[in-house]
Amino acid sequence: MDWLLLALLAILLTVLLAGGWYAIGAHTAKMESDRIAGQLWAGRVARTHRAGETLFYETQVAELPEVVRRYFQWTFDDGTPIAHAARILMTGRIRLGRGKPWMPHHSEEVIRAEEGFLWTANVSGSLPISGSDSFVDGQGAMQWRLLGLLPVMTAANANITRAARWRFVAEYVFVPGALLPSERVRWEAVGDHNARVTIFHDGIAHSLHFDFDLEGMPRKVSFERWGDFESEGGIWQPIPYAVRCHGVFRKGGYSLPRQYTACWWADTDKELAVVELEIEDADFQ
Repeated sequence: MDWLLLALLAILLTVLLAGGWYAIGAHTAKMESDRIAGQLWAGRVARTHRAGETLFYETQVAELPEVVRRYFQWTFDDGTPIAHAARILMTGRIRLGRGKPWMPHHSEEVIRAEEGFLWTANVSGSLPISGSDSFVDGQGAMQWRLLGLLPVMTAANANITRAARWRFVAEYVFVPGALLPSERVRWEAVGDHNARVTIFHDGIAHSLHFDFDLEGMPRKVSFERWGDFESEGGIWQPIPYAVRCHGVFRKGGYSLPRQYTACWWADTDKELAVVELEIEDADFQ
């Protein structure tokens, strides 16, 4: 019996050590996420524009095509401070692929134009998953843990970075001050209710296509996103991607779409919605 007791103690000790190791890893990851979020919110790079220094007035967009002008007039109240950072609290659901179940989530995104974003989420399922997607210091990363402890999806490579950079630029919709025309941002009308914006980040041009309603609210943002979702042979490639928008969220002189549905292979027979988000609250600076 002594040997059995020793074996049980050894197993228990192993489990405790492993649990402690994973707990330390989870705590370290949480501290790192908090650090990145704090730095993005505070801003680490000297910028010309800071909230409170520049206010939005309709005269600033008077020379833009009418469809683009309507967008900014819908987005900003006159006299609103132009913020280049946002902290967004969201709820929604997510699924990992075709035929996979939808899983509810609570999430937060901190994004600062020209610097990066961090999206952290707690996903409920048969087993809860928590973690983050990020694009910071020119590098994309994914870090997700089962039960907050066991790593299940961790990646940081050239493909992840390219995909995250596209997502970062597309999510400028959360910080619309970053979409005002500048040497890095160029708009052109492509129809009465459509426009294309080209954003230069790290010297790379990223083009987004906006569909607007009659008042100027975005109804769809589409682009070619880098990924391997249901691609033949799992090859990374540009894939049609779209975010459809509904409802209105208003706070602090800003109007944003409230609800978002993100789809891979948008407007093809392979289209699949994979993420649904709804803004619960937001702060801008």
